[in-house]
Amino acid sequence: MKRKISLNKNREIEKPSSTMVLLPLFVTLSLIDVVCMETLVKPRILTSPQIYRAKAGESIELECSVHNLGTMVLLWKEGPRVLFAGTMRVRRDERMELRGTNLILHGVEKSDEGEYDCEIETDRSDPISIRHSIEILIPPSVRSDPANGEVLVKQGSMVTVQCTATGNPSPSVTWTRLNQDKILGEGGVLQLSDVTHHHAGMYICTADNGVGNPADVHIQIKVLYKPEVWVEQDVVQGGLGEQATLVCRVQGYPIPDIRWYRGTMLLETDNHSV
Repeated sequence: MKRKISLNKNREIEKPSSTMVLLPLFVTLSLIDVVCMETLVKPRILTSPQIYRAKAGESIELECSVHNLGTMVLLWKEGPRVLFAGTMRVRRDERMELRGTNLILHGVEKSDEGEYDCEIETDRSDPISIRHSIEILIPPSVRSDPANGEVLVKQGSMVTVQCTATGNPSPSVTWTRLNQDKILGEGGVLQLSDVTHHHAGMYICTADNGVGNPADVHIQIKVLYKPEVWVEQDVVQGGLGEQATLVCRVQGYPIPDIRWYRGTMLLETDNHSV
């Protein structure tokens, strides 16, 4: 139904009876829908960063599982240095190879320790990446200080013996005496105070970090002390014409020179007996 509207006396126009306006039907996507679709097609790295540990000479496989890589380029980097760009080898190290998107290092060395990045180069300013770390396990080694493994000390004084242990992880260090199980101390330094000749002997510094076999080094402590003399018998009895043996025991360091006298006369002896 239409009705007329008079604008002036001479002109009239027609207007629809309803104010409803019909528009064409379009399918529209919200901003959230666009973001969701972009997320579905965006490349992703599914692997989490890890710390890899291996003994020198072993092989390590660094994992990097990728979803929706598409036409993007996957890089493997050691620090700033590119190792692989896609399947193209950039670093000329035959110990390295790709297995799919994983990086394998054969015959690892101490110099291979460090951080390795699996990175997807995208059209955005910030790449998608994860960072792995490699630690090379080194069996323990130990050296004595001084290098000749001998320490000379006067009786009554204090002595310090030292050893230096290396390895990865850092070794634990213990001290024992030769043929004894009792632990005298821990760490790279062993101190003995008020030393007597009973402290003289061989000491063992042992380093262990759980990688391979423990390592040890021997250090000889020599104690300087004045001679000590004692006799087995104060009185030795013997018959006329029979042999009698007089014995004395002597200890000291350096080894004492022994002489026998009868009164003021020097006797010929075999040192300990006459």
